[in-house]
Amino acid sequence: MLASLRHFARSRSGNVGIIFGLSLVPAVGIIGAAVDYTRASQIHAALDDIADSAALAAVAKGSINPNQLALQQIITARALAKKAFDTEVTKRGLSVTSSSASAVNLTGALQVKVNYTANVPAYFGKFLGKTAYAVAGSATAEGGTPRFIDIYFLVDSSTSMGVGATLADQIRMSNIPGVNCMVACHQDGTDALARAGGANLRFDVIQSAIKQVVAQAQSTIATTRAAIR
Repeated sequence: MLASLRHFARSRSGNVGIIFGLSLVPAVGIIGAAVDYTRASQIHAALDDIADSAALAAVAKGSINPNQLALQQIITARALAKKAFDTEVTKRGLSVTSSSASAVNLTGALQVKVNYTANVPAYFGKFLGKTAYAVAGSATAEGGTPRFIDIYFLVDSSTSMGVGATLADQIRMSNIPGVNCMVACHQDGTDALARAGGANLRFDVIQSAIKQVVAQAQSTIATTRAAIR
């Protein structure tokens, strides 16, 4: 009996099987955890897509009625986003622990935000004590009717605007044949003669200033409307 115990202790046969058996459980757990994590990432991406679509749908439908009161528009958009998100989640066979939608009116632009949280069950990760993966996300969309900036110009159109813009222009006008004075608007055609002679009228200065303002507004503001009085 003693000899048999000594032989068993010195025996090296079956070492591979023992080592394999001892390492099998953690190996399966690690591989399974990787599979679970990949699945959780895919579900996370799918929920993000659903949230994006829900926010965009609410903005699109909410923008159809730009004259609606701000509070009504916010309530409607919020309900549309929540319904769109929950409906698509159910349609795809997914589940979330919570979801919410919010909306604000940004002076003519409607902004909608969808939030969610979810727990994705872990199947293989249970070997390592991981029962679920928590995921969360949000999506924001903004849209609305164009916000115009109105620009009004009040321009003096009296005969005094036909005077040379500067003293040099006035002197130049007085030396131009057919004008021979500092005012170009007292006779028909004298304004054209003044300009042809190289003089700038007050009208010309105002016209140039208006063009510069409009050009600058159009380059920095998407939607502008101008009126001249």
